Amino acid sequence: MKKQLKNTLVYSALVMAGIGSQVQAAGATFIPSAGLTFKNAEYSTKLSSTASADVSEGDYVTLNLSLTAAFDTFYATLLLEQGLTEGDFSEQGGGDITNDGVTFTVGCNCIDSVKDLSLFAGVNTIEATINSGLDDGDSATNLKEVAEDSGLFFGASYPLVSNQNGRLTATLAYAALDGETKVTSDSFVGTLGTDTIIIKGDTTGLSYGIAWAGQLSETLDYSVSYKIQDYSTDADTISFGTTTGSLSDVELDRKFGMLSAQVTSYF
Repeated sequence: MKKQLKNTLVYSALVMAGIGSQVQAAGATFIPSAGLTFKNAEYSTKLSSTASADVSEGDYVTLNLSLTAAFDTFYATLLLEQGLTEGDFSEQGGGDITNDGVTFTVGCNCIDSVKDLSLFAGVNTIEATINSGLDDGDSATNLKEVAEDSGLFFGASYPLVSNQNGRLTATLAYAALDGETKVTSDSFVGTLGTDTIIIKGDTTGLSYGIAWAGQLSETLDYSVSYKIQDYSTDADTISFGTTTGSLSDVELDRKFGMLSAQVTSYF
């Protein structure tokens, strides 16, 4: 029974929700998974329609832990992501980046005419912390930016190749999230009376990727994937202290390129 599930569930804990196909079992199957993701993050801030974008970029590593429960043609996955290293922004004037996240996904292989197609939906929260302007040690120029996106996503995955050696799966998802960015700097106090600015708006974007999954032993599978998350926040409000105002033509973009390696067990 467990062998029938292999190569169909291994991808579920790897990316936002991409499970393979035909999840079938007489009872529930639980699949814990652990792995590492090597991320390249690019953050772009554009303050007006005519202004050039301020771009920051860094590479870092996250630890991924997940648990999937599968029954018949349905599954659910809880994925926790924890930053292990900080990306270096030294080329952009000093600083670092890291991020954490939580994702809960439910899905099914419920279209009889396309049995290998997996449909899924879920909720996630992604929090990235950027510290910049750290090189000179001047606290007046140090700036901390915490960007949090929370909301819904939905998508589909489909195996492109499936044979005795493994399975190559493609996944595409769309996210509609609430975006909030907190920018903190001592330099704000003199003019704003507070050290924190909060920018809010709607975050939308796509996540897409491919993964190869294969078998290590009777109870262990492996997978390697590459995924891109490309999100943009259309900022519409800004607040500091008790003051709230509206924004226009302000865009906060972020793009993640993610190379992941994962080991999955079955019980």
